This record gives sequence, C-alpha cells and structure tokens, in this order.
Amino acid sequence: MSKRGLDGPADGEPAAKRADNHDANEAAAHGAAAASASAAAAAPKVPRIPQEPIDRSVPGPSLNCESFTYAAGGDVAAEKHFLCPISGQPLFDPVQCANGHYCCRSCLQMAARKCPLCRVSVAVPVDVGVGVKGVLAELTVECPDCGVEMRREQLQNHRNYVCQLPCVRACGTTVSRTGAAGHDSVCPLVPVKCDAAEFGCPWSAPRGQQAAHTLACGLRGVLPALRLVTQRVDAQMQQIQSLQQDNAAQAQRIDAQAREIQSLHRNDAAQTQRIDTQAQQTRLLLGADAAQTNRIRTLEAQMSERKEELAEQTRKRKALADRVEKLENKLAKHTGPLVWHTLGDEYCVDSSVTLGNGWRSDDTPCRFAKDKHGFVHLDGIIRGGKEDSDKVVLTLPLGFWPKRWQYLPADGGMDFGEVHIGPDGGVFVGVKSARRGWLSFAGITFSTE
Repeated sequence: MSKRGLDGPADGEPAAKRADNHDANEAAAHGAAAASASAAAAAPKVPRIPQEPIDRSVPGPSLNCESFTYAAGGDVAAEKHFLCPISGQPLFDPVQCANGHYCCRSCLQMAARKCPLCRVSVAVPVDVGVGVKGVLAELTVECPDCGVEMRREQLQNHRNYVCQLPCVRACGTTVSRTGAAGHDSVCPLVPVKCDAAEFGCPWSAPRGQQAAHTLACGLRGVLPALRLVTQRVDAQMQQIQSLQQDNAAQAQRIDAQAREIQSLHRNDAAQTQRIDTQAQQTRLLLGADAAQTNRIRTLEAQMSERKEELAEQTRKRKALADRVEKLENKLAKHTGPLVWHTLGDEYCVDSSVTLGNGWRSDDTPCRFAKDKHGFVHLDGIIRGGKEDSDKVVLTLPLGFWPKRWQYLPADGGMDFGEVHIGPDGGVFVGVKSARRGWLSFAGITFSTE
C-alpha cells in the first residue's frame, strides 16, 4: 500500500491543473515505493547473530499484537490503518463489535469484552473479513532473534524450525530450537563419562576430550572382555530372576492349592453336619407325621360334631323363624300393620341410624318398627362385630327410646346372649354374646311408655 500526499491544493489553481498535479504526485509516489521495494528485494538482509539471553522454549509463548517488530519499509499504511485501539499496535487475531470497530481478541478480553470506542458489550466476538486478515498476515516483521524479515504469518514457524541459535554451551554450532535436543548427542562440550565408567573408571570431561582419554584409559584393553563377562552375568541374573519368579509363582500356586484343600475339608465337614441335621429333621418329620395323622383324625371328629351342631342350629333357626312369623301375625292382629325402618333407607339416613363397633347387616337386614301401642320391635341379624358391652351397636332415633334400661335375651347361635337398650336409644351387645360371630334381633320388643 502506498502513502498519499498530505499537502492541499493552492488557492486559485484551476481544477484541471490540480488533477494533473495530483496524478503526477501519485505516479511519483508509486514509482518511489516500487523502487524502494525492488531495492529491498535486491539486497536481502543478512541474519544477525542472536544475543543472549535467548528464549529457547518450543513452541514458545503465545503471540499477541505486541509480539512483533515491524520491518522498516513495509506496508506503513496498513500498519497505521489497522491499529488496535487498546494496545496501539497492528491488529493480531482481529475481531469486530456490532458497530464494525476492530480490536484484537486478547485485548478485548482484557477490556471486559467491551468495545473501547463505542463501549458496546461484545459477548460473542465476530471475526473480521478474510481481506483484512490477509492484509495483516502480509505485514513484514523481523525475527527478534536473527533479524530476518518475513511475512507476519511465518514468524512462529521460522522461530521454531528455521532460526539458527548458538549452542547453549557455546561450542560454535548453531541449531534450531527443535533441533537442540538432537545436538546434545554430538555437542563436544556436553559432559560425558568414560566408556569403562561402569567398570570403575572415574574420568568425566567434555565429549571433545573423550577420544584422547579412550586411548590412554587403563581399562581399554580389557573392556571387551569385561563387557562380555557383564553380558553373561546379566544373562545369568535374568535367568536367576526368572527362576525366582517361577519359584514365587509355584509357591503361590501351592498356597492356593493348600487353601483349596482346607476349604474342601471345611466343606466336607459342613456337608456331613448338614446330612446329620437332615437325618435328624427326617426323624422329627416322621414323628410329626404320626402326630399330624392323629390331629387330622381329631379334626375330622370335630368337623363331624360341627356338622351335627350346624344341622341343629339350622333346625333352631327355622323354629325361631316360624315363631317370629307366628308372633308377627299375632302382633298384627293387636297392633295393626307395622311400618318397618330398615338400615340404609331414607328414614335411617336422615336420622343417622347406622351400625357401629364393626357390626354389619347383610343377608337378613336389621330393621325396627313401632306399633300403635308404643311398643318397639327389632328384627334382623348383625355380624362380625366386637363383644364390648360398653360400645354402642346402634342408636335408635327419638321416639323409639325406652324410659328405663331394657335387658333382653337374644339368639346368638349355640349361645344365647343379651341385648341392652338404654333410655337414650343406645343398643349394646352383652358380654359373651354372639360367640358364633352373629346375633339376631328377632323377637326383641320393649315399651316406650
């Protein structure tokens, strides 16, 4: 890029003349720049000898916009136009904000991701165009070590692989940073030991003196024999170590087999104990079978008795039903037809009449009625409740209450119990009533007068 003239036109000068003068100045500037570039290309810069201290690290520190020395006669316009507003140096790894301002990526991070020109926050920086990157990559810089000029994008590769540095031990040889490790194997100033050091020679000096010492070393003549003996000793030591490892492995296998044998002995003892236990259990089971047979026979006899009791109970229930039917017919003649209220109907729901204490009414529903003479009649069977004389089974509604406690007999299967009715309408089951799990209210009648 070329630099334009900064002087303005003279007053009163014709426009055509000013245009001619401008074109002439422009052409002269281009010609001078081209001549300068040709002269620079014709006379390449001689590399200088790097001076200590030298950073020999590979790949070296990370580059930023302040890592470069720009060569004289380079693209001055590009260097001045593409400057970072934070560091004042030509841009390196440039990004831009939403308003198009350029800045180095690392400088923007140090500025808390805010553009230094418009203060716009830049959460995700946007890369600049390839044209700007191409112009910046073509800037001419100098190697800080040898002074050779090159494009800026070539500096890192030149530093690691091309730039020749003096040997760190000052042997007079130059090597690249990546070749320094290989140079240590041939550098004449690297301290080395005698080839016979392992056999007792104490000599140690720079590698350049090793050849002279080798000729004068007292162990030179016997060194091949010593090495041969050492090789044989090493081979025997390896065999001994291998045998020792085999012996240790064999010992481990023997120990493992011994532990396995002990485990088998313990398993045999446990198996024997289990067999004895099973034999004892078998004997006990045989005895239990005889006892079980006796119990089965006893239960069969009891079942036969229960069947007889059930048949007797059925006969009693039929007789009771017949009796109830006769009583109801007889009662109907004196009291007229009864209006029964069954648990669960609308009257009972409205009067909150329900069974309590675990009792329920199923196949023969519980019901109550009141005749014209003021007598209350109960009917139905309840099941499954608890025999607690202090727990209310059900509470009759107002108008169905006796004036004093009523203690009335009730049928509870094989056992006859009692039903207690309080002056507040509470109905209780007497203790030891309903041992068969049910209780009949059939035939229970009391006066409310």
